[in-house]
Order: sequence, then C-alpha cells, then structure tokens
Amino acid sequence: YPDPVGEEDVSALAGGKKEEDQRKIIVALRGIDSNATLLAKELKLWAWDLDDLNQLLETYGQQKVIL
Repeated sequence: YPDPVGEEDVSALAGGKKEEDQRKIIVALRGIDSNATLLAKELKLWAWDLDDLNQLLETYGQQKVIL
C-alpha cells in the first residue's frame, strides 16, 4: 500500500481469504495504524513496514526501496 494503512484496508484484504494455509502480507510503505496492526494479527495476516521489507530485500541481495 503506498498510503498509510488503516483498519478498512486490513478488512478488505482479509475479506478475500479463502484457504486456511494461505498467508497474506500487507506491505505498508508509509506506515500502519496501530489498530490496523492489531486487526491484522487477529486475522492472522502479516503486516510489514518499509524497514521489514528492506531487511528482507537486503537478506537476498536485492536493492532497497527508498521513498
């Protein structure tokens, strides 16, 4: 998500969840609301911020995302 993530965004993403073994990830490039983070945890979604994404990219030798 290029804009700050709110509870509505988390609910919209979780609404399409079909399979139990399917994992969805929210990448919040400009931050995530604390209530949205709690909702994502409750719905068993991963919520990553820009630092988390860049750490993963660095681990695999890829270029970092800079905003």
